[in-house]
Amino acid sequence: MKRGKYMTTKFSGILLATILLCTFASASMAENTVRLEKRVLTGQVGSPVLIKIVADQTELPSGYMYSATAQILAAPDGEEATLLSGYPTIYMMATTPGEYRLGVRVNLVEKTTCGGASFQPLLNDEISVSITP
Repeated sequence: MKRGKYMTTKFSGILLATILLCTFASASMAENTVRLEKRVLTGQVGSPVLIKIVADQTELPSGYMYSATAQILAAPDGEEATLLSGYPTIYMMATTPGEYRLGVRVNLVEKTTCGGASFQPLLNDEISVSITP
């Protein structure tokens, strides 16, 4: 009987320490911020435009990563551009000159203990891209 109580107490202590460490890591990551290097960009038809994301914390603890995506919100005459999303740079290439408006989102992704993932939104912003011939 004593052995059972000892093992339960020991297990509870390890579990409590694990919970406290995970809570501390998540709380410290909550203050992490990211921003767009520029919100107004220019480029040429057929050449990539680089949308750069700058983070306060470039090296993340194990189990964390940034996820960045972009989408076309407005384009000349409904023209689509090619987007290659990623962190720290999103690439855009347009085949038609004109003004483009893009939405950019960045999340902090955390690998959870059960093999899943959770995320925290860090940035949801818009940028303007002017494409010349």
